[in-house]
Amino acid sequence: MPDLHALDPAVLLGVAAVLVLVQCSLVVGFLVPAGKASVLAGVLAGAGQLDLVLTYLSLAAAAIAGAGVGFLLGRRHGTALVEHRLLARHGDRVERARDLVHRRAGFSLLAGRSVAVLRATTPALAGAAGVGVRRFVVFNVLGGLLWAAVFVGSGFLGGRLLPDLQVTPAAALVVGVVALALTGFALSRRTT
Repeated sequence: MPDLHALDPAVLLGVAAVLVLVQCSLVVGFLVPAGKASVLAGVLAGAGQLDLVLTYLSLAAAAIAGAGVGFLLGRRHGTALVEHRLLARHGDRVERARDLVHRRAGFSLLAGRSVAVLRATTPALAGAAGVGVRRFVVFNVLGGLLWAAVFVGSGFLGGRLLPDLQVTPAAALVVGVVALALTGFALSRRTT
């Protein structure tokens, strides 16, 4: 693993912003690790290597601009995107998703920020569904600001807490067992 201390924090912030921009603007953007990069930038801000406000504003702006590009692509090429051969076998699902985004644009744009594949596809779907520009802009800006606050903020808190965190092997084992038990319980509830 590379030593992150050897890298210029400003370069890391720039890379994180580009990853966020690409993820939010391209339908295949879910392949880009923008969430992880944003949390890492928050960790660096928490460790004092980056300015928190600059980090937050940079990543929020990248998320907002990227989703704006995705929206415009959806507006211009929506039919071609939706009817692409990779999505052709899921035509009814894509049509239902487009209908949902059209009817519930605000909810879709805000909730879509929480999952990478939705963060990458919802703006283009909103453009393809004919969501109004004003409506898109309001929820895109709100969603981008909230998204950046959660991802950068959680990283910031982690960056503040990590130096003081003393993890023993026993504590890590207990946390791991509890996490596995909760995951098993949640999965068993889904199948019944």
